[in-house]
Amino acid sequence: YTEYVMTIFTFIAGINFALVYRAVTGDFKKLLHNEETKWYTAIVLGATLLVITGLYITDQNGSFEDTFRRSLFLVVTIVTSTSLLTASMSFTFFTTIFLLLMFFGACAGSTCGGAKIDRLVVLAKNTKNELYRVIHPNAILPVRVNGKAISHEIVSKILAFILVYVMVLIAGSIILSALGLSMEEAFGSTLSCLSNIGPGAGSTGPAGNYAFIPDLGKWTLSIIMLIGRLELFTVLILFTSYFWKNS
Repeated sequence: YTEYVMTIFTFIAGINFALVYRAVTGDFKKLLHNEETKWYTAIVLGATLLVITGLYITDQNGSFEDTFRRSLFLVVTIVTSTSLLTASMSFTFFTTIFLLLMFFGACAGSTCGGAKIDRLVVLAKNTKNELYRVIHPNAILPVRVNGKAISHEIVSKILAFILVYVMVLIAGSIILSALGLSMEEAFGSTLSCLSNIGPGAGSTGPAGNYAFIPDLGKWTLSIIMLIGRLELFTVLILFTSYFWKNS
């Protein structure tokens, strides 16, 4: 019962707070028709189904209700960067799913970490349009979210954000790998700190901790946590020369 209650309210916390407020004041239509909320719900349900399948393959002792509850709780707590884990998922299949959930996180306008699902929506739609333009190069296909066209400038900023996000992830993974961590531990720890999740992968996963990481690695992960929490560009702009020049 406690896990179900926590799952429901954790899921709600992953939705844009403005939409939650609108729903509380009686405007459910705005929440139900919001495209990002639909993607968020679909991702949670899809990931839960995959984890249920994986658990049935690796652990057939539990009942369906127990498997469903554990899977849903784990998926929701990971995607919302709450990380109240009730089990250690060391199987590579689960790790892959959770790393993908950690990368994008939940909705914009919530307190959750990650690159945010609204950027995933724009990225997916822009990719679809680009594939269509390969066959029809003269086609004019604006990216639409919630029925409104997104300007090319905003799409470019979102693509730049995701690119820099990946670059920080790769840079952090390389530094930690050079300090002796395995690729799984380096990548999982960097992504966890960048998305402000908590547990990483391997020895830094739910059953482990970050204590064994060298001091330089801890400093690196601390900086990466700040970068992820303050929306990337806000921190990275401090390291540019033109920020410090007199206007």
